[in-house]
Amino acid sequence: MSKLGNVLGAEYQDKKLSLVTKNIQVGDATFKVRIPTVGEQEAINKRLVEIDTAKIQAVYDDITKNLMAHKDEQIEGVEFTDDDVLVNGKSMREAARNSVAVQTRVMEAFKLIIPAEGADWSQITYEDIEAELPFQAQLEVVTKILEAINPDYKTIKEK
Repeated sequence: MSKLGNVLGAEYQDKKLSLVTKNIQVGDATFKVRIPTVGEQEAINKRLVEIDTAKIQAVYDDITKNLMAHKDEQIEGVEFTDDDVLVNGKSMREAARNSVAVQTRVMEAFKLIIPAEGADWSQITYEDIEAELPFQAQLEVVTKILEAINPDYKTIKEK
């Protein structure tokens, strides 16, 4: 039992799960979401800021491979720089970073869903989620999770 559990007693221990989880409804599905502690949320935020540069490079390589094959040709709207490809003035390196940032946010949010008994998130990748759920559904789940774990000012003021 934790120090707080010792102070608050057996009823707290019995009801603790209801304090640290919320149910979310997405379409006809209900999921139980774990509300992260302050330390867990800080670690999540750090992973969202410090995005894996190897993943960014892999996405960049993938989205520019066809353009790079024609690097020596003049392609309207495409400019090659020392470390980037610009398409109509838009950086493909920044597009890759944004793509990985969204994937990271989706994964971090989904990991807060309490998995079915006997299952865990350790073997699930963004590609697994992407193969099962359209992007719109992913964003809807992420939005519901964020609403559950981050009450807005109005909700706090009403209490």
